[in-house]
Amino acid sequence: MADDRPLVSIGLPVYNGEQFLRQTLDSLVGQTYENLELIISDNASNDGTGGICREYAGRDQRIHYYRNTVNCGAVANANRVFVLSSGNYFMWASDEDYWASDYVRSCMEVLVNSEKIILTGSWGTFVDAETEEIVLTDKGFSTVGLSAGERFKLHKLTIHSGSYVAAMFHGIYKRGPLSSVMPLWRLLLADQLLLARLCFLGEFYVVPELLMMKRRKKASVSWEDWHEEIGMNSSLLSNFPYLVRDILYQKIIFQAHNLTPKEKVSLSCWSLAKYDHTYHALGSLVKFLTRSVWGLVKRSSQRKLTE
Repeated sequence: MADDRPLVSIGLPVYNGEQFLRQTLDSLVGQTYENLELIISDNASNDGTGGICREYAGRDQRIHYYRNTVNCGAVANANRVFVLSSGNYFMWASDEDYWASDYVRSCMEVLVNSEKIILTGSWGTFVDAETEEIVLTDKGFSTVGLSAGERFKLHKLTIHSGSYVAAMFHGIYKRGPLSSVMPLWRLLLADQLLLARLCFLGEFYVVPELLMMKRRKKASVSWEDWHEEIGMNSSLLSNFPYLVRDILYQKIIFQAHNLTPKEKVSLSCWSLAKYDHTYHALGSLVKFLTRSVWGLVKRSSQRKLTE
């Protein structure tokens, strides 16, 4: 019997994800909401990722596997799966995460019954990749009934709460609003910038159930590692991710169409006052200047030796 429910597109950008990929794919194709298409974009993996993806695509016609000839960077690959998708609802998946079987159904029950809600997610846990122990729980943020400015404020307070691990970003979006803020900017913290822009377009809802699990592969990842993975070409931008994000928040606020000039100024001042990574920014600045000066000294010394 044909499934007349709306098509949900799930975009899975992947690079060398063979370790957890089977569990990820099993949890996606095993959703109780079956009218799905799974778009996989393999970012030129050099492990067993391709073989696993082709195996699953061969036995489930809802899976479409694409492979990039070269690694285009994580953000570009995340943009690609959206471009390749066709559903009126879209969700980003990660190759190290997994979901309860009712995740998509629970989110869609909310989305299809509300004109104002444009994004729905659920609570998510952050688990250690080696021990499977829960590190923390991200309960997202629901903005139902709030004004545009209040939605933005709740977003920013949430990402500064210490428990944000992008559970909301990996929710299900209505395609129309999401299309208007795409593509993702090729920057660190691009997920937060996208959510900030969407705050001015509609409401978010969080299903109060633990329906998704995210893994922490490493104890810590440096900004330089993320800079390389994302494919950024500016070391200056990568050294000051929070500062760049908050500057762009100002741009987002003043471009909002549903705020008065007075409301924009007020929200801008509030946002600047909530910039709470001063010490990180200062540390990054010192590190960047030290590297720059040391680089100049080394180049100067090398020139003198060759003269």
